[in-house]
Amino acid sequence: MTGYTYTDVTGYTFNRVASYSTVGSTSTTNTVAVYYDYILGDGNYKLPSLSGKVFVAGKAILYVTGDVNIGSGGEIRIAPVNAGLSLYVGGANASVGGNGVVNPSGNANNFYYLGLPTNTSLSLAGNAAFSGVIYAPEADLKLSGSGNSEIDFVGASVTKTVTMNGHFHFHYDENLARIGPSKGYIVTSWNEI
Repeated sequence: MTGYTYTDVTGYTFNRVASYSTVGSTSTTNTVAVYYDYILGDGNYKLPSLSGKVFVAGKAILYVTGDVNIGSGGEIRIAPVNAGLSLYVGGANASVGGNGVVNPSGNANNFYYLGLPTNTSLSLAGNAAFSGVIYAPEADLKLSGSGNSEIDFVGASVTKTVTMNGHFHFHYDENLARIGPSKGYIVTSWNEI
């Protein structure tokens, strides 16, 4: 993780309208305030640990030096248009429960979980579908409580081990091969000696 500068993140509030009334209709107007602990726009951010609610409104890189615990009531919600998150985790443990990562676009390229060598445990629990990419080669991945959808995991995963409790349907997002992260070095020319 060199070459980046990080902006320290503090708590923010974000309100959104969940529904609205149409002129001439008999429906009522319901405004629901949703509060987020963090709102990430375009840029690089750094936190010592991560929990609570996060709204990703732009293309963001978040480096968490410690553990991640997105428990019940917490979530990482990615806006459906022009938003994405690359989450670098340096802590040993990461736990995401419930609807922990909400990626309404369904595009796996919009969420990257990147476990650094010190990240040795990742747990995804709950009955929601996951759409994203996991690259944590030193981590033991535990999946539990899969949902009822036809596809529960869309994207790609590279981890040390995988333990599943429940039924899971995996779908490799073939679009990642075209637009995903670089695949290492590609030989473009050489000299024979």
